Amino acid sequence: MFLILATGGGKSAVYILVHRLTGKMVVVFEPLISIIQDQVLNCKRLGVTTCAVIAGATLPAEAKLAEQGKVGVLFMSPEALPGWKARLVSLAKANNIGLLAVDEVHTTALWQFRHLAFSQLAVLNTQPDLKTVPKLWTSGTVNLRVEQEVVKITKLPEGYTVFRGDFNHPHIFMDFDLFINFRLSVLHVVEAHLDDNKCMTIFVGSKMEVMSLFCFLRRQLPRHEEKMAVVHAELTSRERGLVATEFSEGKVDLVVATTAFEMGIDNRRLDLCVIVDVSNEVGSLESYSQREGRRGRRGQSSKVLSLTKSFSGMGNRKDSTPLTRELRFWGIRFHCATTCKRIFLLTYLGDANTLRGAAVAFDGFAPHHSI
Repeated sequence: MFLILATGGGKSAVYILVHRLTGKMVVVFEPLISIIQDQVLNCKRLGVTTCAVIAGATLPAEAKLAEQGKVGVLFMSPEALPGWKARLVSLAKANNIGLLAVDEVHTTALWQFRHLAFSQLAVLNTQPDLKTVPKLWTSGTVNLRVEQEVVKITKLPEGYTVFRGDFNHPHIFMDFDLFINFRLSVLHVVEAHLDDNKCMTIFVGSKMEVMSLFCFLRRQLPRHEEKMAVVHAELTSRERGLVATEFSEGKVDLVVATTAFEMGIDNRRLDLCVIVDVSNEVGSLESYSQREGRRGRRGQSSKVLSLTKSFSGMGNRKDSTPLTRELRFWGIRFHCATTCKRIFLLTYLGDANTLRGAAVAFDGFAPHHSI
């Protein structure tokens, strides 16, 4: 089954429900360590035993129990699959696995730098003993084009069922603007937010831009320095995990990050996301929807502010695949659109019917101006 629900829609609840109904272990493959850590915490709150297996990391004490199918949910990075394939086959033969799931499955099509690891997930649908175990592919952002690529990479068999939920977040205010100097544009937003003891994230495209902005904000706002943190892919998994934990616990109020932090973070205090030049990234609308969904996950009012540069020349940038070029094209169209961007985004994600019959579909869009 292909389950496509908006961020915060309850995909992870399925894993726990399957375990409790069947009494069997559920195996979930996650693309990011931050997601695994967040999922483990959620399961523990609900009294579900877990084990987290991450490639390159020391096996936890629970691994012995997981090998016997005696934990509720086994979370695993795709890179760890080869080392655990024989164990999973053995568990499947003994009928000890209730579900094999791949979460945030859109990353298999969009993250070319991990193509080898993601392509190994196809064994779940080709190995004779594993292919008979129920499967669940989940994501918060998959349009038809990305879905087709996911099916191709993971060798999902024909006849699979697709359930697509509601992607509309009416409680999230979407705002868009152009900027001349993004550091100055961001500064006054951050200062006001932190002075009010509020929680926020800022997403920037590259590690260099992230570090530049982070250092700038620390110099300009020394009184809030201890409440700031930075995340990018070159940090160790332990360092990224520490930031995720402190952010969730309220010890950090501002995280400046690349996409290494865009999924798997559930912070109840988070009410503002600033996205800088999102249309310059691979899979930009998928990334935008992921980040939008991190705010207001429990229905509270919140805001996503997208700051965008000039679009000149962006359409000519070279990408590794035709798919990434196509997705960037849609990202540019999204930010250039002068119609309701909420309708644009929902149509892209295949959820245009959500707004039918609504008197107003307002996304906070106003004519472009510089700030």
